[in-house]
Amino acid sequence: MTLAFVNALAVIGALAILATTAIAGFVQLRHMRAGNELAAVLAIENDFRASDVQSALLGAPGYIDPRSHPEMIVCNWFNRTGTLVRSGFVKEELLLTSSGRLITYYWELLAPVIAVLRRTRGPSQYAGFEYLAYRAATRAQRRTRRSRPSAQRLTIADPWLEEDARRV
Repeated sequence: MTLAFVNALAVIGALAILATTAIAGFVQLRHMRAGNELAAVLAIENDFRASDVQSALLGAPGYIDPRSHPEMIVCNWFNRTGTLVRSGFVKEELLLTSSGRLITYYWELLAPVIAVLRRTRGPSQYAGFEYLAYRAATRAQRRTRRSRPSAQRLTIADPWLEEDARRV
């Protein structure tokens, strides 16, 4: 092995290290940008929810006061969460694993309210909430079709089953 060959290998190794570092830097910059965007979105949302802004909106046409309609708080929360999931700020699988059934339940409960709002506000009203509900329902159907065999389930004792059945 000649000195020129060893030198060439060292240069190639240095270039590989430099390229890897550059790629890692770009990935880190993308993550930082996403974090900054999320912080900005949440700050804007927080500003909008401030009491002075909400007070100013009280007389605006079409404004629904969440103090008299608390379902709007739930709709808004699920809509914001759906928007964050759809934008990739929150992992869908993580959220649906922990809250998929809750999302489906509240969508079924509040869909009539959203239908009424869409009459005047258009079909995209609460699209983030609808996206979450659709994804949760789709995931539930997939999981039902490939449910685990009973051998992988634990047996749960229900000491109150008979007593509860008598009360009904």
